[in-house]
Amino acid sequence: MNRKNVYMFKMKSCPHCNDLEKLLTHHKIKFKTIDIHQHEKLWKIVMTATGFDHVPQLLVNEWNGTDFINSKYVSDFDTLDEAVQQVQFLLNNDVDNQVEEKNIENNLKNT
Repeated sequence: MNRKNVYMFKMKSCPHCNDLEKLLTHHKIKFKTIDIHQHEKLWKIVMTATGFDHVPQLLVNEWNGTDFINSKYVSDFDTLDEAVQQVQFLLNNDVDNQVEEKNIENNLKNT
């Protein structure tokens, strides 16, 4: 079974980002945060892929042992609860996900 990953792109000063982190944690969804100011190249890739320039944004994908596959962005949502529901759907309600720590730059280049 492939390992599913959730990455949240955020800014430290973003209250919505902090609230979404709390919600994901409450729902026992494991995720890695990526500060867009520390990873500007990655953020440009995300904005190009999604067409959105706001935070928070989420990336859900799978690690098959060799490559990242099935990358899906959660960018267009009206409420933070809706964002969590979209992530849960993409995880197929598998909240025992693990976050792959492999090179995130290669991950995004392959989306």
